[in-house]
Amino acid sequence: ERSRKRTHQRRLCCGCCDSDCGHVTLRRRRRARRRRRRRTRRRRRRSDLACQQEQGRKRTRGTRMSERKDNIIELWEATYRMEPSKLERFMPHQVNAIIKEAMQELLADAQWDGQGCQQLSQKLCRVVKERVKQLHIPRYKLVLQSVIGQVKGQGAYVASRCLWDTATDNYASYSFKNQSIFCTLMVFGLYLE
Repeated sequence: ERSRKRTHQRRLCCGCCDSDCGHVTLRRRRRARRRRRRRTRRRRRRSDLACQQEQGRKRTRGTRMSERKDNIIELWEATYRMEPSKLERFMPHQVNAIIKEAMQELLADAQWDGQGCQQLSQKLCRVVKERVKQLHIPRYKLVLQSVIGQVKGQGAYVASRCLWDTATDNYASYSFKNQSIFCTLMVFGLYLE
């Protein structure tokens, strides 16, 4: 019975050996592999920590690390704010003034041109977006939509749909018309939590 138990407990590496051969069992091999993996992981962690300490970086839990080109490290912690303060809200009257000013600069003497109006629409959106960003409204995503068309005595309706939070999100729109073209531009301010 002892010999049976021994052969049953021991697994051999090949079929040519008998139970008294002295080969390492499969279980022992697995243990040895695990030990080697643990050692290599520990070495890697130590080398990573040493590299981070050399470069002056230190990671902490619960923070996000971002690095700029000039090697300035910023640590951001979660604010857990679900809505903006009163001074940080998207104010449509301020954005309307910016849209009106940009449209009068770019579209005052513009003439209808099918392909040229596409670039004009993109330029108008780019200019308005840059100026609205200068208002420094934090944590708002800006989405702009502009429509430019030819004036030929027709009527036109421009509508849009959006799923949003009515407590924090808002929009501003302005329409412009001269002898040749009409333009409607909408700026949506969506709060990012």
